[in-house]
Amino acid sequence: MRTKGRELHQSSSRMSDFQIPEKVVKSPKDMRDFELSQAARRFTLFIQSLSLATKCSTLPTETRQRSPSKTIERLITALCVVESWVVDFPPKKPESRFGSTSFRDWHRRLTTASHDLIRSILPESHKAAVIELAPYFLQGFGNALRVDYGTGHETMFVCFLLCLEAVGLVGKSDHRIIVTRVFAKYISIVRLLQTKYWLEPAGSRGAWGLDDYCFLPFYWGSSQLVQHNTITPASIHDHRVVQANAKEYLYLDSLLFIKKVKKGSFAETSPLLSDISAVVSWEKVNRGLLKMYQAECLGKFPIVQHFLFGSILRMVPAHEGNYLSTRALLT
Repeated sequence: MRTKGRELHQSSSRMSDFQIPEKVVKSPKDMRDFELSQAARRFTLFIQSLSLATKCSTLPTETRQRSPSKTIERLITALCVVESWVVDFPPKKPESRFGSTSFRDWHRRLTTASHDLIRSILPESHKAAVIELAPYFLQGFGNALRVDYGTGHETMFVCFLLCLEAVGLVGKSDHRIIVTRVFAKYISIVRLLQTKYWLEPAGSRGAWGLDDYCFLPFYWGSSQLVQHNTITPASIHDHRVVQANAKEYLYLDSLLFIKKVKKGSFAETSPLLSDISAVVSWEKVNRGLLKMYQAECLGKFPIVQHFLFGSILRMVPAHEGNYLSTRALLT
């Protein structure tokens, strides 16, 4: 499976043809080209495949049932290294409520070490991919100049994961563990950064009303809860249920984090999430969140203008006959 994945990439780009990815979407008029692009189609198929893989799963179960591949093990190790650096850069006091400048020091180390971190993940046969993969990884951890983090950064980290699959280092058999181990670890790190350095939410409304910073934990987390015997969308209002199950489900873990960092009633601090609790099933929640992500993240210029394109994710039309609109892919 992974050899086949590598061959698929090599058919259009030799292993020596990797390039530093760049921003291509320069104005709102470029959005239609993005929607029809190979990159948009590939990304949307990827996040949907991850959602399907995590259906009816829990975080600890995946940890017990299957050992990760070498690539996944190395990636988790790299993420642990990144997390450990926070100790070296404590927030400076006194500072404003948002935006500790110590984050810039942490991010500077990440920038300096990013290529070495990615090399530690890749086998010798794929070392040339560092120049293309490292920028996606780096962009996944916020903006040092603005001292902020948001859904665009989250999207870039997922693009990094997609690139690992595109070059044949992970496959569909890894999709569940990518969410339950890798992405779960990533989210725990960016939450640490958010609370440690008071990062400003990127954009005026964070993740478009769901959460100040992220979106995908809710999308993939709702898939985990599909067909759950006792936890329904309305259960999010029962704090005991949320607290007791947060370590197993990304959706509930995200809710618990929100309730810890935000003061006031849930309906006031998270009105959209509160409204979603009235949906009758997790299947409908999952489908609705995908549509919302496509419209409010992949469909918004302020997010897509930061999207990076290279030899793997390309700003070219999806192949004729294979194109599927990013508005309606897997169901």
